[in-house]
Amino acid sequence: MNEHDAHTIRVAQINALLPTLLRQGSVRSCLYVGATPWRFQLGAELHAAGYEMTLLEVDKDNAYFYDGHPWLTGGILCGDVRYLEKLSPGGLWDTIVWWHGPEHIAHGDLERTLQQLEMAATNLVVLAAPWGENAQPMVEGNAHQEHKAHLQPEDFERLGYTTATCGVQGDLSTWPHILAWKAKTIERIVYTAIFGEYDTLLPVTCPGKFVCFTDKTNSGNFAEGWEIITVERTFDNPQREARMYKVLAHQLFPNVKESLWLDGNCDLLVPPNELFSYLDSTDIAMPRHPSCKTLADEASFIIQLGKASKAQVVKQMGHYLNHDLPACATTWLLRRHTDAIRMLNDAWWSDLSVYTLRDQLSLPPAMERLCIKPRLIDIDLYDNDLVRVQQHRGEK
Repeated sequence: MNEHDAHTIRVAQINALLPTLLRQGSVRSCLYVGATPWRFQLGAELHAAGYEMTLLEVDKDNAYFYDGHPWLTGGILCGDVRYLEKLSPGGLWDTIVWWHGPEHIAHGDLERTLQQLEMAATNLVVLAAPWGENAQPMVEGNAHQEHKAHLQPEDFERLGYTTATCGVQGDLSTWPHILAWKAKTIERIVYTAIFGEYDTLLPVTCPGKFVCFTDKTNSGNFAEGWEIITVERTFDNPQREARMYKVLAHQLFPNVKESLWLDGNCDLLVPPNELFSYLDSTDIAMPRHPSCKTLADEASFIIQLGKASKAQVVKQMGHYLNHDLPACATTWLLRRHTDAIRMLNDAWWSDLSVYTLRDQLSLPPAMERLCIKPRLIDIDLYDNDLVRVQQHRGEK
């Protein structure tokens, strides 16, 4: 295996384990630690994802080789990463990437250095290093290129990092590699997803973190208060695409404690905390269905409205034992990101992948299978002081 192939495998690993890192989105700041004229790994991918990058490089010649480089819109810091707090006191970046660098400092300096990086990152620290014994002397007399530490995953795990490996430890021909990352915990997030021509994003003026996932055709639909994250579509069907983002909240936000999903036609009328209070005694909360009492009623309603064929709905209902489960509305949905809810999201998405796309039909049975009791909020879905539900733009 050559270095190019190894890098391709590492990028695929990042996209599987840390999908938000290289996903296109609103402008984010990144401190990239360590680059040489022959190696700026992950630089192209971070630039393509829209980061405003600052380079920190200890070697003066290496640093100023990149003077004026188009990727480095945040400029260049020349100095030792171990003294970041002195180089850039108070400096903050959304993300810090130290790619194949921890091996260049002494093992005893690792913890203190990572503490500084964590203080300077508002969201995420991502590290990479050779896995295990990987000797490298000075390169052309440059002591900064020497490998001073031989690292194992547990060297990062004991400091609170999640790790994954590539290659085979001890077989340098496989380019053995450790990926390690730590995300800052975000207490609460409000999010939505808009694909196709179904909805128009509505502005929010209350405090909080609001995220909208969309594709390139809709990325210009800016609305006040929202962070727009532009993504590549997985499915041709815009409804299936939006459902995936709605359901798999734990994959989108692995460092979030609680989330509030809003359909694209929802107008939030109160600060999010008023809605999050419904999670005080449960892991999941949503309004009661405005017109159906049971799952059987919901099935009939779907057929009546032509949202799915009768044959599809009958087939799906044949797999559910309890047709008397209370019907719910998932127009807006509150979840605590517990292990139980992660399992629920996966089970819910599994049903949506096999049966109809009617998420209100598949959620109650998934909750029953996992013994999760929701809080069904007794509120008029279309006439309340919390969330205004408007007609979808794509509906006539």
